[in-house]
Amino acid sequence: LPGRWTPTFVEGFGAVLIEAGIRGKPVIGARVGGIPEAVYENKTGFLFEPENVDDLTSACERLLADADLRKTFGNFARSYVKERFSNSVMAENNMHILRQLTRVTPS
Repeated sequence: LPGRWTPTFVEGFGAVLIEAGIRGKPVIGARVGGIPEAVYENKTGFLFEPENVDDLTSACERLLADADLRKTFGNFARSYVKERFSNSVMAENNMHILRQLTRVTPS
């Protein structure tokens, strides 16, 4: 059967934003779904309101005009992502959830 593409305006998790952060790049993302979890606003990048072109334009202009800001956001992004989203941190978070789910409770 042919595939059907359904557009969405909600991202479950901003994986590409995490990938950019680990490479020391500042990011801009919409304030929807899991994206705000991946962007530390005004530290790793900017968030904008969905469908607000002026918000997005302003964020782009600020980053394009300020090399020091890009560098500051990028450096912070690298450490932020390592601290919150590294493989070891994610594995420990998953193990914690599994332990909670498999905990035997007295009846």
